[in-house]
Amino acid sequence: MSDAGVVIVGAGLAGATVATGLAQAGYPGTITLIGEEAYAPYQRPPLSKGVINGEIGVDALLVKPESYYAQKQIQLIKGCRVQSIQAEECRVRLDDGEQLSYSSLVLSTGSRPRDLPIKGVGLKHVFSLRGIDDAQAIKDALPEKGRLVIVGAGYVGLELAASCVKQGLDVTVLERAGRVMERSASPQVSEYYQSMHEAAGVKVVCNVNVSALQGEHQVTAVEAEDGLIWPADVVVIGIGAVANTELAQKAGLKCDDGIVIDDQCRSSHANIFAAGDCTRQIHALLQTSLRLESVQNATAQARMIVAHIMNKPAPRSEVPWFWSDQFDVRLQIAGIVRPDYSPVVRGDPASGSFTVLHMMGGRLQALEAINSPMDFTLGKRLIGEQLPVNPDSLIDESIPLYPPPAMPK
Repeated sequence: MSDAGVVIVGAGLAGATVATGLAQAGYPGTITLIGEEAYAPYQRPPLSKGVINGEIGVDALLVKPESYYAQKQIQLIKGCRVQSIQAEECRVRLDDGEQLSYSSLVLSTGSRPRDLPIKGVGLKHVFSLRGIDDAQAIKDALPEKGRLVIVGAGYVGLELAASCVKQGLDVTVLERAGRVMERSASPQVSEYYQSMHEAAGVKVVCNVNVSALQGEHQVTAVEAEDGLIWPADVVVIGIGAVANTELAQKAGLKCDDGIVIDDQCRSSHANIFAAGDCTRQIHALLQTSLRLESVQNATAQARMIVAHIMNKPAPRSEVPWFWSDQFDVRLQIAGIVRPDYSPVVRGDPASGSFTVLHMMGGRLQALEAINSPMDFTLGKRLIGEQLPVNPDSLIDESIPLYPPPAMPK
């Protein structure tokens, strides 16, 4: 049995950030980072873009070169699953029977693609996209000029559609909701993105309930409840993600669509922390319980854990932010877009550069910036400081979003 130190379960971005952060801060004990995949920690956002179109290889995805971990005395264990946590004994058991003791345990178990419970999902050439192997399998399966059907018009589905239509594939996106990106974007942004995809040749069909996948051994078509059929050589299902909480639940930790953590990323067990897509937390600035799936959230929570373990001051809470690259358009979102906010459009969507600002109580609560990096940067600061602002000044592009003009008395 190993000496106690910090054991990190999950070698994604959050886990890697905790491990490297502790090493850089001079943590005196052992640091063990355990991942189920055969790869060193890597970045996932390029999977739907640069990896699919062949522009990016595995080495370019790595958070750090694999040799870095050994140089920093981080024990990186790849291709290994943690079977159980004995929280009272401060031990984890690996799938080969080895037990590791810890003084602090960090769960960064991430999320997995949500299953679509219909007939035919086990057919050949039906995929979800989560890891390097998934992206490579999709890339290898796509025939030249073939037919790709994507079920789900969220960020991953639309990023994949943009990458593949540029390669000359016949791409169809089927969405159950009434518009694309409905769960995370405003109607104004959804309309812009659907039009952009359709102009590029992507067929986008909303209000579709997919009921079955057809084919004997390999998928040949996607069938909807109303009987409509879309021929397909490859099908990718992207209908959201499920937090990997099974290990935490088995250990008796409090979970609610995510491992429940406090403002210092501690779980319901004092020396067990959690970070990344697997967590649910009351956000310090928004005062709302959220499970966020983003690079920013994963790294922010990881830095908080490092500060706590090293007895350093806690980093300042940050406004949540996200991004998505599709074609030559970058969408940057700050805050959480909600239907009860009042939207204000700054700029002309026809120009390809505009921002949707979301107001409540005379203050900016969220924004969606399309090819508008300055609006994103200044607007994020305005959201964080919650300064009162006149909506009329927001519309005027000659006035920077921050600092806002003085309110009339």
